[in-house]
Amino acid sequence: MERRAVSEIFVIPPATRVDEIQPSDLKAYLERFFPRYTFIVSDTLPFQDDDDFVLIPVAGIAGDGPNTGMFKQVPKMEWAQIRDALRSYPARHSRLN
Repeated sequence: MERRAVSEIFVIPPATRVDEIQPSDLKAYLERFFPRYTFIVSDTLPFQDDDDFVLIPVAGIAGDGPNTGMFKQVPKMEWAQIRDALRSYPARHSRLN
């Protein structure tokens, strides 16, 4: 049986940009360029970095059922493209406005 591919990715903005990034805008930006993924953007997870975005793929489902197990990883080239898109993300909407 072929494994399912990762389809959800958590995105945590860097601490230095949290005030300038609207999670819903970043989610829409990423999903426009990478429609096969659902992005969950949060600035409240404990894995936040000061200077870079943190990406965490939902890599499987725990349990003993037929739909459980590890998913196929995001291809390295695509992972790099997502990282590049994040680094060039233009935060136009400030939470302070």
